[in-house]
Amino acid sequence: MLNVPVEGMEEVVLAIGACSGRDTNKFEKFNIPLCKPGWFPLTDNETQQDIEPMDTQPQQSTPFNTTNLSKGNNNNNNNNSRKKKQPPPPNKKKQQQAKTRAENEEIDKKMRGSIAVASCVAHMECSVVAREEKEGHMLTQCYLHRAWVKAPYWDGKNFVARPNQEGKPSVPPYLTFMGSQKFAYVYPPSSTTEKK
Repeated sequence: MLNVPVEGMEEVVLAIGACSGRDTNKFEKFNIPLCKPGWFPLTDNETQQDIEPMDTQPQQSTPFNTTNLSKGNNNNNNNNSRKKKQPPPPNKKKQQQAKTRAENEEIDKKMRGSIAVASCVAHMECSVVAREEKEGHMLTQCYLHRAWVKAPYWDGKNFVARPNQEGKPSVPPYLTFMGSQKFAYVYPPSSTTEKK
């Protein structure tokens, strides 16, 4: 789960990055408010400090039987019984839709129990494709499955804080980490606001 923080969260982002989650419950230590991705509330049996994946078994599926059974008694050996008919093969669009549904169900299973940071302006469910260490930095390549963005940060096409009528940001800009404890601030293109 990737969470996108905003201006004003720099110190907590640096603090989170400076300690290991193996030894410390970062959510508890830094009092980070949690939710489900998309800002859905946690359920009653979930707490911010102890979130476990739901204990459910994968649903069993039955492949579509492409054989139409002949009418009448299937147990007789009567050669006069009608031949079994095969339905026409599904078209490519239906095959793609079925594949997409199956992929989404698989993503849902993998992401079950995911948590997100409630104070962030975007939540992105990703899976890691590759990792590479380069010049002392760990580069991670991810595949984005789904994302949620708060309305003031989405103009229908771009992920950026929407400007007000005067062309200035109506909400805090979101952060991007530059390394060496430095951040950049993403403003709308028409914004003339500068960060000092």
